[in-house]
Order: sequence, then C-alpha cells, then structure tokens
Amino acid sequence: MISSNKYTYKPLERYQIRLLELQPLLTGNADEKEMSGMILTLSLDEAVALGYQALSYTWGPPKISEKLEIQRNGGQRSNIYITKQLHSALLHLRRRSDSRRLWIDQICINQNDIQERGAQVQLMRDVYQKAISTIVWLGEPKDADDLPVLADLISLLQSNTLSEEEIGAGVPAVKEQYPRMRDVPKLHRQKVQEDHDKSFMGEHVRAGTDPECTPIQARRHLAVARLFDQPWFTRAWVVQEVLVSRNLGVLYGPMSIPFDMLDRLGSAVQHVILDTVGWPHALHIKTRGYHAFSKLTHANRLFEHDGCPAKNFLSFLFDIQETFTSTDSRDKIFAFLGLKRNLEPPVVLPDYSKNAAEVFADAAISFIQASSTLDVLGLVEGNEKWLCKCQNQIPNLPSWAPNWTQKFHGVRPFYFVDFPNQFRSCRGYKHEYVDSGVPGRLLVKGKQVASIQSIFPVSFDGKNSYFGGLRNLLQLGKIMASIPESSYTGDLKSALLRTLLADGGFGHEQPLSFSIEQILDVIDREEFLKASRIVDADDLLKKVRGWSLILQRKRCFMADGAGGLTFGLGFFYIMPGDVVCILYGSSVPFVLRPVESKIGERL
Repeated sequence: MISSNKYTYKPLERYQIRLLELQPLLTGNADEKEMSGMILTLSLDEAVALGYQALSYTWGPPKISEKLEIQRNGGQRSNIYITKQLHSALLHLRRRSDSRRLWIDQICINQNDIQERGAQVQLMRDVYQKAISTIVWLGEPKDADDLPVLADLISLLQSNTLSEEEIGAGVPAVKEQYPRMRDVPKLHRQKVQEDHDKSFMGEHVRAGTDPECTPIQARRHLAVARLFDQPWFTRAWVVQEVLVSRNLGVLYGPMSIPFDMLDRLGSAVQHVILDTVGWPHALHIKTRGYHAFSKLTHANRLFEHDGCPAKNFLSFLFDIQETFTSTDSRDKIFAFLGLKRNLEPPVVLPDYSKNAAEVFADAAISFIQASSTLDVLGLVEGNEKWLCKCQNQIPNLPSWAPNWTQKFHGVRPFYFVDFPNQFRSCRGYKHEYVDSGVPGRLLVKGKQVASIQSIFPVSFDGKNSYFGGLRNLLQLGKIMASIPESSYTGDLKSALLRTLLADGGFGHEQPLSFSIEQILDVIDREEFLKASRIVDADDLLKKVRGWSLILQRKRCFMADGAGGLTFGLGFFYIMPGDVVCILYGSSVPFVLRPVESKIGERL
C-alpha cells in the first residue's frame, strides 16, 4: 500500500532536470535494505558541472512496490515508490561511505505529468551524452553460479588480447575492403581481435548439444546464454542510451563488466556455436537479447564511423523496430527521437497527450514532409484485424501510417529506404505535401493504371526462412497452370518469374542478372545442387534464395490496364476490384481500395 507521505514533485523550468543523490549505507552493512536520498533540481549545465551518472535499465513488472526515502531541507522526509527492478539496482549502486549522484527516469521525471514527460524526453539525449558515464543495469542473474563462470571467461579473453603489433598487420587489405571507412586501423583491430577470440574460445566453450562438449564448456555456454537473455537487451530506450553515451559500464547483479567485453564475449561464443552445432543453437535463436545486441553494436559502429553510408531516420527505425520493444506503443517513436541529430531529422516531438494512432500518423507525415516522397507508405502492411491475429492493433490508425508495434514476421516490403533499387514508377515526380484539414486523411496525387481482376490461388506464407521463400517459389508451376494460355500473350514464364522475384528487388542486382532459364533450372534442381555443391550453381542458388524472400506473405494477381493484362505482386490481403495506382513521390505502385464513404481510398 502506498503511504500518504508521498514525495511531491515541483514543476521544472525549461532545461532543468532532477538528480537523485543516493545516500551511502547507514550501518555499513551491505545487506541493509532501507535506502534514502535527496532530489536535486538543477539546470542541465549545472548538473554537468556537478557531475552525475545516468542509469540504463528496464522497469520490470510495472507494480510500484518498493520505497525510497527522500530527505528534504529542514529534516522533512517523504517517499518515492519505485519498481522492484530499480530497487535492486539501487542496492548495488549505493556506496559504503559517500553519496552518488544519478539520473534515473523513474525517479527524476514526474511520471504523472504528461507535459513534463514529453519535455524531458527531448532532453534525454543530452542527459546521457553529458553524463560522466552510463551504468547499464542488466538485473540479477537467474543463477548466481553464472557469475564466477562469466568472470573466468572474461579473464581468459582479457588475458588473450592481441598486441598492437599483431593487430597492425594487414591494414592495407582492410583499406581495400572498406574504402569508405576513415578509421580503418580501428576497424581492422576489431576484426582481427574477433577472429582471434573465435579461435581462442573454441577451446573453452561448446553448446551442450555438441557431442565433444565437456561439462565446464556447456556450463560456460549456458552462463553466456542466460546473460544475453536478460530483458534489458530488447528495451527500445537502450538504443539511444547506448549510442550517445560517452562511457558505458555494465552491472550484472554485483558483477561489473566492461561494455565492450559483452560484444567480445557474445561474438566469440556465437562463432564457436555456429562452427560446431549450427544455427539452431546459436545465441540469436536461444536468447531474447543477442540479436538485439548485435543490432545495437552494429548501429554503434555506424555512428562512430563518419565514412559509413548515412541512413535517414525512417530506414533506421524500420531496421530496428522489430527487435526492440516498449511497454508504451508511443515509445516505438519517442525512444529514438534523440538520434535524429545523426540522421535525417523528423519534425515530430514527443507528446504523451496524443494516442498511438496520432503519434504514428504524425511520424508518417513528418517523414513525408522531410523527404518529399511517399517512402513511408511502403512500410505499411495493413491494420485490419483480419490480417493477422498476432499483430497489435492500433485503433483509428490511418491506413497510410505504419503500425510500429507490428512485427512483420518475415514480410519484406517491396523496397527499402536507402536500399539500392531501380524502381522508378513515378519517374522522379516529388510528393508535395498539403494538409488535408481532416485528421487521418492524406492527400496524394497520382494516376490509376490498372484494376485487379483475379488473385492467384497460391499464396505465400509468412515463415521467416530463406528456404521457406524458396519452397514457395517452387509453386510456380501450379500458379502457371491456373492461368489460361489465352489470357496472356507475352513470354509467360519470363513475366511471371520476374514478377514473383520483384525483378530482383530484394537483392543488389536489378534487373535479374541471370537468364530465366538459368533461374528455373536452379529452382527445379535445388536439392541436387545443394548436395553437389557446384560452385557456379551454388552461387545462383543463394541469389535466388535471397530474391525469393520478397514472396513472403504476398499474392500474385492479374490486372487489366491500358496495355492489356499484366502480372503484379501484392500483400496477401489484396482483393479483386482493388486498383493499382502510381503516386507522385513513390518508387513503386500502390494497391488502393475505395472506402465506404466513397471519398478517397485506403492503402
């Protein structure tokens, strides 16, 4: 039960933040559970001059059950109530003899003040970037016996770090491989060290399913797997917190871990597992967090190297949105806004007075205005309840705004922002944004070019597998058999196959760089070619496997237009009567459906 003696927050002025000054142990006994602190209200510049550390953590179960006593001037005392997860972190952060200044969102932001939350989110990048360091609290280990095992592994890695002379060899070769990277020596050091770690760790770690595995090797693998299974790794806010922080340290229960050691530890173990027992037992599959951490470290390297191809905010958001989660749907946008200084800036501001549908629509409009394109529409999979029961539905979300809480479950859009392609349906015409004056309505210009007449009976499921897409492609014969020969007078095989593969749109070669006959031969003889390992054929097999990913959760259709019958590929919920349109500002055509009001269409 929450006490009536609850701490009362005073409103913050612009550019002000609060810090928690966590008091040291009262008795010197580390098991002491009661904690106290003071709340300091300062300008951000004053806080930086004073010095503080920021905390990156997960809230855990939302129940507010633990107490932190707050001391005020004059001896007055009151309480702030926090989650059990944060309480556990503070017990480990509390010092024995001196106080510690911390910025922690759950304590330093009045969570009941919507306006303050939005204003503080705008400052969050500066808060983490200007902190002395950021402490990552992973939580308590599931098994305390994991800690000495991890400490042993980390000690082994640290003692086997290569010298500068060993790493320095071969830099010219790396320059040739990564000509756009400015900091080539740093990249090379990382690559050589990773290879060394992989070789070294092969002697110390094995998956339990490996027949040559010893008990201690299996125990080490389990400890690493449980480390990367902590929920912190998939929290949306950690992306910004990690990417902008100057110094990072990790606490796993009472154990301190250098942040860069997480990368080395996970990468080395992952390579060993892949080389021994294969992908089904990899950390990507067996843990909730390693895949997310891999994306996080990749993004960190992207931000560090100015020579990397720049991504805009939309492509960055799509790349990471499936991997990182948030309790509040709106944070799927707000959690990444602090990164806009590195990316093409959107103009949306964090506003917790708006619902998720309004936030997602505002974000979509900001992308459209910033780019003068309709690229964001290409990420819309649909928002109807009948599309997929497992998807989160956002009430009143416009059909043209992506639902960032959805997981695409293997669905690939027809094109990616920043991804090379030769789709030019609008011939370079830009979209000119005009406010419709009606919430949820987007005004576009374009031309209807065809009407869908029939949907092919074979659809492609959403299994997120290279081979799943290829197996769907092998249904080509059945699809062709369902088309009356008299209905299409062109080169049927060529047109249909190019349609099914989006003309190589999910690869780096457009149009398809192999003949239709070569591709069909590889499809027909997939199992034979895999077994024979013929180099040239195997290369094409991999390419076709990659191209076919575009098929997942798609359906092929026939439409009639000014040029006669044509093939098309669309998401699986398309219907006869839908219209195919070319819109200004879009690289690919869209399928639209008239709405019941007869005013406009929905995507």
